Amino acid sequence: MQERPLDPSLKLLLDALALAPDNAPLRMHVASAMEKAGQHREALAHYDSLVGDRMLGDEALLGAARCALAAGDTDGALQRVTRLLERVPEHAVGLPIRARVREKRREHK
Repeated sequence: MQERPLDPSLKLLLDALALAPDNAPLRMHVASAMEKAGQHREALAHYDSLVGDRMLGDEALLGAARCALAAGDTDGALQRVTRLLERVPEHAVGLPIRARVREKRREHK
């Protein structure tokens, strides 16, 4: 599969992140932009690096679950969404993602 050229605004974000790699909000923005651009595996790496962040951890788990699912990694998606639901049991977006993962895995519980 041929890679799409990198969007100029995404390149600028990546350049900024290279200068400030510990900037968690910027990394979250990069992850979200990569996810929207269909670069799920790259976005997943950024989301995963934020999972331990006190402020962004839940949002990062959610993004990581979405990206893992989009990349076809149902095991990874289920692991991440389960961690999110352990933290926030009735998470309004986490529950439907878990249902989609189970549907793809043909688990009807």
